[in-house]
Amino acid sequence: MADASSSLSTPHTRPTTYIHRACINCRHRKMRCGRERPACRRCLDHPPRSGAPCKYSHMPTGGVMTQQEESEDIDQVLLMPPYLDYTSSPSSVAPEANSPTPTPSPIEETSQGMLAMRLDVFLNRFTHHQFFFLDPAELRSLVLMPLSDGDFLSCGLLNAALLWGDRLSQNHTADRHSEEDLLARTVSGIARDITMLIDSSHRTLQVIQAEVLLSLYYMEDGRFLEGSCHRATATSLAFSTGLHRLGHASYTTPFPPEFLRLVLPVDTAARSAKAFWAVVILNNYWVAASGIPSSIPFGVTISIPWPTTTQANHFHSIAASTQDDVAVNCPLALLANASILLERAVTFTSLYQGLSHPAEFGTLDYRLESFRGSLFPICGSGGAESITQTVFVTHVFVHAASLQLHAPHIATSHVSHAKCLSAAGSVAELLGNVCLADWEYADPVVGPLLASFAEFLIAQLPLGPPFVPTHLEAILSALRKLASRGAFIAKCYSATQQRYAAARVNLPEYSRRSGLRAVLGNSLRFNNCKYNQ
Repeated sequence: MADASSSLSTPHTRPTTYIHRACINCRHRKMRCGRERPACRRCLDHPPRSGAPCKYSHMPTGGVMTQQEESEDIDQVLLMPPYLDYTSSPSSVAPEANSPTPTPSPIEETSQGMLAMRLDVFLNRFTHHQFFFLDPAELRSLVLMPLSDGDFLSCGLLNAALLWGDRLSQNHTADRHSEEDLLARTVSGIARDITMLIDSSHRTLQVIQAEVLLSLYYMEDGRFLEGSCHRATATSLAFSTGLHRLGHASYTTPFPPEFLRLVLPVDTAARSAKAFWAVVILNNYWVAASGIPSSIPFGVTISIPWPTTTQANHFHSIAASTQDDVAVNCPLALLANASILLERAVTFTSLYQGLSHPAEFGTLDYRLESFRGSLFPICGSGGAESITQTVFVTHVFVHAASLQLHAPHIATSHVSHAKCLSAAGSVAELLGNVCLADWEYADPVVGPLLASFAEFLIAQLPLGPPFVPTHLEAILSALRKLASRGAFIAKCYSATQQRYAAARVNLPEYSRRSGLRAVLGNSLRFNNCKYNQ
């Protein structure tokens, strides 16, 4: 018997053809639809760039609607887009009457030229960034060229790139989308992408990249709750897919069973290594910025190549407490090591109060001093323009780790007090050798790092050495210059400036003591010179 829904028609309806049975996405893309419900295989394997869910305008009915049934629904008015293909039978569209109409995608609303411009703006910022590990040319091709069979483009990644491109080009784009709209698309796109990974390493790397970019976006705005949530998701995906086991280490225990052990394709090893270190650095950024506990399991063994400037695979088996902190001498590897040391210092001081574990304290302090000694010194002789932001952040991370480790003991240990003052002084000197005006952007973690040193120096104003105000002014000046580069840094500067103003008000004798200290210092220097003569 012929299908009534396909062979029967009335004067008020059109015959239901194959075209009308296809989902809206496949009709829009002019692709053959498998017509599986609730979502066709084409939408699952190759989701549209718009992120619109698979939906059907045709709903099969059990027969022809009777005149009585039609009269019962005569008062139900359904407004539809005028050029959307759908069967005009009321019963065929009634089940989706309450479904929201999919929001237009950025691709549909934006011309190809505008899309390419925003993508280029994004890639100009992130191509050589520590948080971008995909192939820029491949990403550009996936976004701007039609997808072929086997290609996949994460909807969340596409919208995350457009979100950053929109923010970076907001002064140059005439018809820019609302950032909140693009942000909502990014969040929903990532959530949808996670349900479609299907054990694909390429898809997983794209989703991790989208999570990293979104978490960094939230950090730049100082939105800790959302940013830390996506940081945790990126970390979970990285460890769940075995990105921390790319080296020579193999399973030596019966668990998990062999058929459940994760094996990544060889052709993605270099990219997977960069992805893992991007997740590690992002995790440590959040630990430094907010003190939120690390999402990386404590004590986990990692076997993965250090990040390098080349695609060569230099594997190093490292553990969470390794002392091999200078395996590869490249800026990204040094940044990863420095961030790990700060995370270790934060974790140690949160677990142990006082000097209840002197052995662990001494080991971590030794690692800090050894690593700091291995860094190439930054001085004015090489020119401030030669100091990259990655190198600057690496040095500040190391000094911040020393401050974090020794600050709890400054009241009882002269050595710890001296090391904290030395760390703050090194940061102030470092700022004098960096040309902040040449930075096109500012790493958001710079804000809380500099603010931490400023707060320490503010606490040292009453009894600190005479150079404390000078170092404090240097750090506050740097925060003031960078405040226009991001909302989070501006927030750090505002809060630190207010605390500095309150400290000066609460210390009425501060100016008199500072003047007396300066006079005594000049007198001592004069007497020493006179004695030496």
